[in-house]
Amino acid sequence: MICLTLDSSTMKENMALLKEYSKYAQIIELRADMLNLDSPSELEKALTFPSLVDKEVILTIRRKADGGRFVQSEEKRKELLKELSFGSFSYVDMEIDLNFPSLELSLANQGKNVIRSLHDFNSLPNIDLCELCRAISSCGQIPKLALKLNSVEDELFMFELSQKLSNIPRKILLGMGKFGLPTRILYKRLGSMLTFSSISDPNHIGLPSPKALFETYKSHLYTDKKTIHALDGDCKNIPQATETDIYVPFYKDETSSFEKLATLLDLKS
Repeated sequence: MICLTLDSSTMKENMALLKEYSKYAQIIELRADMLNLDSPSELEKALTFPSLVDKEVILTIRRKADGGRFVQSEEKRKELLKELSFGSFSYVDMEIDLNFPSLELSLANQGKNVIRSLHDFNSLPNIDLCELCRAISSCGQIPKLALKLNSVEDELFMFELSQKLSNIPRKILLGMGKFGLPTRILYKRLGSMLTFSSISDPNHIGLPSPKALFETYKSHLYTDKKTIHALDGDCKNIPQATETDIYVPFYKDETSSFEKLATLLDLKS
């Protein structure tokens, strides 16, 4: 699924984005932390928003440390998460270190899905990511890793990690930065249930536009039967994907890791 992230400061602006770009997305993320939270009317509109759209909606209230705009106390954020989660959201994003068992129980009773996310805007974290994802999945929740990739070697790590986690059906594995772009285009190759898109890319992490993912790369239609053609990372004229081929920009910093990545993905030049 291609996820359209709504990250404007007002619900009016978000509704305008949705109207224009909804046709490119199969699921929506509402970044409530980006809203003007001093306005009660914005919160009321956010609460009712999922009932007004014909797609599933993810609720996200991201704190500043994880790339969000929520700057109030953690207790305030938990209160807001609890309040908005009573809206008809299908998914609620909770960071891996957010200890909120009462909300987890409430969401389970409502039949809603929890996404447990880990963001690292600097590098790959020095922890056992396989074990982390398996532990999250064993609790019936969806592991999400969004990690800054600084090299082809990091990129190779992400694709190899996806193979180790192939027995986890619901997961989200995505790279940030220019080396992370192929993971967002080829999200299905990593076994990810979705990839995020944005018009504004507020944190400058390389979020593609929904139109590019849908029309140029046709990422949501990718299958292992398609041939992946590796283009230069700075290529401006990306050929449109076909039923048999997809064209993906790759940045290269050294040869040996890229050769391994090319072998793993069976890339064609």
